[in-house]
Amino acid sequence: MAVNPETLAEGRVAVRVPPFSPESPQLSFAQFEGHFNLTGIHDDTLKYWLVVANLDSRYAREVEDIITNLPVSDKYVKLREELV
Repeated sequence: MAVNPETLAEGRVAVRVPPFSPESPQLSFAQFEGHFNLTGIHDDTLKYWLVVANLDSRYAREVEDIITNLPVSDKYVKLREELV
């Protein structure tokens, strides 16, 4: 059965990533991964942008270099490493 790209895109937009908790960054990323697995999101770039779009501005400033200078590869991994 073929996947309708419009339905897939709608499902991805509906993903609600929990807020990032600086007190427990590893727990936050474990929760992110749970949401990504439940919704079938495995693409590095999509995971990166979902986390970036939901970061509070004070935490986004801490990783501003990664947000403003988008890594060529392993975007999500690099973002995770910086925040953890």
